[in-house]
Amino acid sequence: MDISLTKLDNHCKLLSCLKWNLEEENHHLMSQIQLLNQQNQMLLEQNMERKERYQEEQKQYEDKLNALWRHKEKLEEKIMDQYKFYDPAPKKKNHWIGAKTLVKFIKPKRFPENY
Repeated sequence: MDISLTKLDNHCKLLSCLKWNLEEENHHLMSQIQLLNQQNQMLLEQNMERKERYQEEQKQYEDKLNALWRHKEKLEEKIMDQYKFYDPAPKKKNHWIGAKTLVKFIKPKRFPENY
């Protein structure tokens, strides 16, 4: 009976030691889980901030693009308005006006017909 008690005592000590090791491992794993949860939370927050920043930047770019399109359309309208008033066949300057005026002032001499 003494041997049996010693075996049981040894078995109990072994089980206690295993229990303590498992509790330590469990504690360590719980600490790691907490750390990973904190890191996960931090990454989620960063991701949300980046997503919000991306959406804000995208909205700003879209607004700017829309403003540029409106500006382009206004410029096109102004160009079209200019073409409405534009005379497609500009009047050619007559370079002979000066010559015609000179001809009026300088009258040809008439020779007598008897010559």
